[in-house]
Amino acid sequence: MTDAIVATDPTTASAAQLEVMERDLDKVGRELAKFRAEAAREQSEADAVQSRFARMRAAGDQLLARYNAETDPAKKADLEKSLNGLLTTLEEVKHELDQEAQEAVDANKLVAETEAIYQEKATALREAKTSLSKAARELERAKTAQEHANMQAERAAQIAGLRDNEVGGLNAALTAMTRKAEEARGDAEAKRLKAAVLTKADHGSMDDPNVLEALASVQGTSPSLPFADRLAALGGPKPAPAPLQIEHKDGPGA
Repeated sequence: MTDAIVATDPTTASAAQLEVMERDLDKVGRELAKFRAEAAREQSEADAVQSRFARMRAAGDQLLARYNAETDPAKKADLEKSLNGLLTTLEEVKHELDQEAQEAVDANKLVAETEAIYQEKATALREAKTSLSKAARELERAKTAQEHANMQAERAAQIAGLRDNEVGGLNAALTAMTRKAEEARGDAEAKRLKAAVLTKADHGSMDDPNVLEALASVQGTSPSLPFADRLAALGGPKPAPAPLQIEHKDGPGA
């Protein structure tokens, strides 16, 4: 679930994780403060017992010195009684002192361990904040780079579209021109065929082989056929007159 949340919204998820780390650090900090207070109290109690023990020990040393120096049996017996009572109390205080001292040592050890844990968590939180800030900057740079790349891709697509439009328009124009040229050639061919047919119909007998043969045989002389009048009516060139034949009466030698 946490991974899914991080993938969906890494910024919010990271901030939430930092809050958890901060709460954990605060919890350890409260425990550390409590342990320090307990250690201070244990140390104070141990110091008080130590001070009392030291005074009682000094008093014992003094009584012992007086006991050793006393010659009066009654006073010596009284000093002995007092010295025995003080030594018994000193032995009890010594036991209490050892206990209080150990408790102070344990309390201070717990404080040291808790301080180490607190420092570890504080360092982890500090590094996490630094990493998060770095990741946020990198993410922002990545977003900027992505936006720039998208913009470049969009511009490239626009340019490609413009080129495609130019080429497409030119191809369309060429296609239209080619189609019109083909249509024009088709129309021209149809007109040529039509003209050929119509010309053939207008010529009529000009395509007749007998007529063609007669035309080929004409050598500038008037035809003797009965169709001469029809030819003359067409307005063609008139046949040249036959040359005059002069007869010489003197004969060939004249």
